[in-house]
Amino acid sequence: MTRVQDHAHLFDLDPDLADAVPDEDRERAGRLAVVPVRRVDAGPLGDLTVLGAGAELGLLVLGGVFARHVDVRGSAAIELFGAGDLLPAPATAPHAEPTVPHGVRWAALIPGGVAVLDARAAAVAGRWPGIVVELLRRTRERADAEALRFAVSRVTRVDDRVESVLRLLAERWGRVRGDGVHLDVRLTHEVIARLVGARRPSVTSAVQRLIGAGRLTRTDRGTYVLLQSSSASANGGSAVRVA
Repeated sequence: MTRVQDHAHLFDLDPDLADAVPDEDRERAGRLAVVPVRRVDAGPLGDLTVLGAGAELGLLVLGGVFARHVDVRGSAAIELFGAGDLLPAPATAPHAEPTVPHGVRWAALIPGGVAVLDARAAAVAGRWPGIVVELLRRTRERADAEALRFAVSRVTRVDDRVESVLRLLAERWGRVRGDGVHLDVRLTHEVIARLVGARRPSVTSAVQRLIGAGRLTRTDRGTYVLLQSSSASANGGSAVRVA
């Protein structure tokens, strides 16, 4: 379910985009860059059209965690998006028949919001291309992070895959505390399985082994804590630590 909030100034929502505009133009660009904002409850989002048509540049995530599920011949993968990421613009016309039949669906794992980068935002970005450069920089960083996660998904041991992917996610959504890194995103075993390229029963067994080895624990809220233990890096260096 989505809820429309009145239009807001893009630079107030994402100050880093304001920094991409020359100082002398920032106030004027900020007045022009007014965008629709949608608040999103947790749950399925279909093909994103529910978040707003006319998002010519895409949908800028303001908060929450969004998941893109891609299903191919009974197998599935997943990507996670968070604040500052750009979701693709909802399709407005039928696409050509894909070479590999697949299905794509979206969901919000954590409630949040998006800014609709519509024609007005596109016009502002065209006038001050530094905004586009900043969005492309973020897209490149996301591609690099996804390449690393894909490499992790090729690690042989499922235990190491699970721990390493959780640590990668914790670099973005984790909070360091005295007992370890708290990953404040509720991930089911099915979601983790899609992230690491494994079957759900294998992930369940891997999580149990990691908990038994003192490398991981689970909170009452269903979130995970990556424990600060020397054993976390004693498996061929495959575990990725939070800096």
